[in-house]
Amino acid sequence: MFGAISSAVIVGWLVFGVITGAAAQMAKQRRGVTPWRLHPVLWGLIGVVLGIFGLVLCVIAIFTTKPTMPAQGYSPPPSFPGSWPPPDQSWPPPDQVPPSTTSSPQSPTSQPADWYPDPYQRHELRYWDGQSWTSNVSDGGSVSADPPVPS
Repeated sequence: MFGAISSAVIVGWLVFGVITGAAAQMAKQRRGVTPWRLHPVLWGLIGVVLGIFGLVLCVIAIFTTKPTMPAQGYSPPPSFPGSWPPPDQSWPPPDQVPPSTTSSPQSPTSQPADWYPDPYQRHELRYWDGQSWTSNVSDGGSVSADPPVPS
């Protein structure tokens, strides 16, 4: 009887490992990043070692891990009436600033549309649409609106 119980426990822990690893993989597919940025196989091992506690830990990690920003070409969903700030539908999300644009453009008219360091120094990045600074700003990867006001 003791051998049957230990076999059931081992099978149960393996099942929790598979479920935990699968949950981490599904989170990666849906949110663009694994929970706490740990590989799904590692989450599977955590599920095997900790059983139900590993699965609960993985679920907590899924909800506390910030999803990655969508790829270029993303357009934000339309806002609900009365939402603030109203989104500017023409902006792409910020990406890493290329090395050639590490400082504010000296001659903005010659710069392509892209995210650049905020020339007003109120945010990390501000979007240049190729002709003027827009109200789209980014701090720590979070996009918001702040109208540009020349100094």
